[in-house]
Amino acid sequence: RHLDTLVQSFGDDLETIDVTVGTVTYKTVEGPEGAQISFGFMGNVFFASLGADVPKKIIELSQDKSLGADKQFVASMKEVAGENQQIAFYMNVAEMVDRVEKFAPRRAPTTTKAADEPSEVRRIADALGMGKVTTIAGSVRIADRDLYTKVKVFSPAPHRGLLMPLAGGVLSDADLAGVPADADVAAAIKLSPDALYKEVRRVVLEIEPKADAELAREIANVEDEIGVSLSNDILANLGDTVVLSSAPSQGGFITGTLLTVQVKDTEKLSAAIAKIEAHFKQKLATQASRKAWTCPMHPDVQQAEAGKCPICGMDLISSDDYRPRRRRMKVSIQTAKAGRTEIHYVAMAGRFPGPVAPAWAIHKDKLYIAAWPQVIQSAIENEGRSPLTADVDYRTLRARVSPKASALFYVNMPKIMRQLYPLALLGGTAGMNALAGELELDSMPLWPMALPTLEKYYWPEIIAVWADQTGVIFEGYGSQPSFAMAAPIGAAVMSPALTALGEARSLAKRAASATNLSGIGKAIALYRGMHDDELPPDLAALIGEGFIDTKMLVSPVSEREPPRFDEESGKLVGEVDYIYIRLPGSADGDLILAYERPENYRGEGTNVLCASFAVRWMTMPQFERALKRTKEFIKNTDNGAEDF
Repeated sequence: RHLDTLVQSFGDDLETIDVTVGTVTYKTVEGPEGAQISFGFMGNVFFASLGADVPKKIIELSQDKSLGADKQFVASMKEVAGENQQIAFYMNVAEMVDRVEKFAPRRAPTTTKAADEPSEVRRIADALGMGKVTTIAGSVRIADRDLYTKVKVFSPAPHRGLLMPLAGGVLSDADLAGVPADADVAAAIKLSPDALYKEVRRVVLEIEPKADAELAREIANVEDEIGVSLSNDILANLGDTVVLSSAPSQGGFITGTLLTVQVKDTEKLSAAIAKIEAHFKQKLATQASRKAWTCPMHPDVQQAEAGKCPICGMDLISSDDYRPRRRRMKVSIQTAKAGRTEIHYVAMAGRFPGPVAPAWAIHKDKLYIAAWPQVIQSAIENEGRSPLTADVDYRTLRARVSPKASALFYVNMPKIMRQLYPLALLGGTAGMNALAGELELDSMPLWPMALPTLEKYYWPEIIAVWADQTGVIFEGYGSQPSFAMAAPIGAAVMSPALTALGEARSLAKRAASATNLSGIGKAIALYRGMHDDELPPDLAALIGEGFIDTKMLVSPVSEREPPRFDEESGKLVGEVDYIYIRLPGSADGDLILAYERPENYRGEGTNVLCASFAVRWMTMPQFERALKRTKEFIKNTDNGAEDF
């Protein structure tokens, strides 16, 4: 009755239809723009769905055709379900990917493309290590006073891509011995930075080989400049244990955050870091000593050579003769001591001084990284005193999750709540008072609740992750469902994300192709200026005079090999993706001067270079109309234009 009254309160904007299937009658409400919501009761179970036909399918579903009769579902849930279950979820990821694959954007056909080449979605899924994921299942159960969350991503080993970081070795108590007992947050993972880097490179190579080649060039350039190899000198000397912790004894709430990475060879890593520091010190010194020219009226104007101010036209003067009141930030690398350990940090002085001083140090067999050198100093001085692994709350929780965990996440919710509560009081009171004023009320309920009331419902929590031959498992104990629940959400968005990624890459290639056309337009304009306002006879003429190279004549969409320019004949040998139309000099700016082959986009549209030298994307109807106008103009003009 309440639902009927609620629907009727919307008036004539909603049309309600009663639908009867068997013994069940439900309502379908049709709203604006044809949106349909159906709701009703099967026994004492209320249901609601989008669309009018979904309830009919559920009502008529026989037990032998239901999900409960599916062997894969039963096997998946058996590994995660149990007594006192409160929430359960299941996803057939393989089927989701198959369905999305049908709607995913496809590559443009090429002469070299094999008929059985996988789609963009399948190729990206395989590269990310998600191509073999079959299902994801999970549940949340009551276990004593805790909520126990368990989720499994079913995928056969070896685990690659996104799953690779979660399938490392086994963490021990020794790996967390450096985390203090008062830690608000502690996270640890068995993960080799070198192996992770190689896996990232593999993924990039499989998804976009050209991007990997560009990345390799950039890394090589930096390595040559600094004289340090990222792989051989840095990553190869790091171990496989990474720990992140935040504790008041390390420097306060949030500010006391510290990252430590195990080190295999401290001497080699120290030598590599010293080279990097020396390189940047030299670079900073060069920048500081570089003579600059500035405007007395506009100190923000800084140039490397003498000249005039682009704003007021005054002569620029040397920085040796003039010191603007607004000093630029001065960056330097400094050192501090913690016992025998030398801590290096970046100091940022100036009118707007940096609030952080990024710091690093190698102490014993660990690399320490923090936002301030004091955090590293605190960690070194507190070393060995009251570790988290001796804390009763931590040990109790750690004993409840798998001893095979390759990743652990521990959070002390009561401690964090006490530290955040003052901010919640200030913000909550201000927000409630503002709302009361907006609604013209005399009073509003207090928010947040009193601290003792809140603390009744929160206690320390832990999450463990490990892998076996059949998949990756997440489990957590705490006062609420753990964020291991994010795994099925990740699966739910994976398929649309893959499609969106494919679409984004397609749009990026389309934009790169438009850039090619723009470059061709500039080359045509240059040619015209150097040849008495005459347009080039063909695209080969632009190559011959050095205005463009052959790479600009192929679209990133088609991925064709660039044509070859035959200098003797002045002709192009091979296929090009852009069709040039030699227009009369009196051509209207909206006519087509060149365009990309529409087949590259499977009939959706194409990039067009107009006679005004503007580049536009046109849908196929727009392109066909513009092409027709261009042909008619050429046909009716006896002015040296060429048909095509």
